[in-house]
Amino acid sequence: MSETVFTARNLTKRYGQLRALNYVSMEVRRGEIYGFVGENGAGKTTLIRVLAGLAAPSDGQITLFGREGNLAKERRRIGGMVESPAVYPNFSARENLEICRLQRGIKDKQSIQRALETVGLTDTGKKKAKNFSLGMKQRLGLAMALLGDPEFLILDEPVNGLDPAGIMEFRELLRRLNAERGITILISSHLLAELFQLATCYGFIHKGEILEQITLAELNAKFKKQLYIRVDDAQKAAAVLAGENVECLPANILRITGGPPSNAGLVRALVNGGVAVEEVVLRGEALEDYYMSLIGGRR
Repeated sequence: MSETVFTARNLTKRYGQLRALNYVSMEVRRGEIYGFVGENGAGKTTLIRVLAGLAAPSDGQITLFGREGNLAKERRRIGGMVESPAVYPNFSARENLEICRLQRGIKDKQSIQRALETVGLTDTGKKKAKNFSLGMKQRLGLAMALLGDPEFLILDEPVNGLDPAGIMEFRELLRRLNAERGITILISSHLLAELFQLATCYGFIHKGEILEQITLAELNAKFKKQLYIRVDDAQKAAAVLAGENVECLPANILRITGGPPSNAGLVRALVNGGVAVEEVVLRGEALEDYYMSLIGGRR
């Protein structure tokens, strides 16, 4: 059995009468890229802040690397980027990392060069952070998280605002960190199509409660008997496919369950029926639909 890097048991966080986390139990195992899924206000950032030691739980317990209680030592093995990267705008990338190194008591000065090389910021020289692009600022934030060579990386919405090229670049960087260095990653994002391409397992949270934890393999197994098709007119398409197990979803997406014998035959029938087929097997939308099916009547 692989080591559990992080465990929460009945974790609760209250702000007055508001319960941001409600008896949350979850675990992240070594080597995973854990996709943390939930709408705005679901409790993702609150849990991440408690995990990182930036907020104290109201009740329950957390375990890091098999230990509980005073976790100051264990948290030194964690790197995090929570919300927007906190950088000094009038300092260079190297100067920002030096300040971060001193604040965190990291003795290894070479860790700055390694972090800059990892995120591709070695050529920025004396350029001030305020003149960085958003993508460069995000990479600087990641470099700060990587100081001290952490075993566990926590990222809260790290690709927010990035263009498609920046998102792809960030995704590949995280894959390398996981594959080559064995860094366990917990990443929250509302971009589910992107998260689907990166994560190896998922935790779904809604209104402060964990609804389900599931591996990528288990999620794929659930999708095997479902075909997702985006069309120009879902109601017309459903009429054309009368007799099939068809459900109309938002954004003119059809979900066909039961393992159809021929996907090509279904597409051909739609086209012959005057329906424009825009995309087939929408994996990202399928992940979003799966989350929506979990929350169901809990809204």
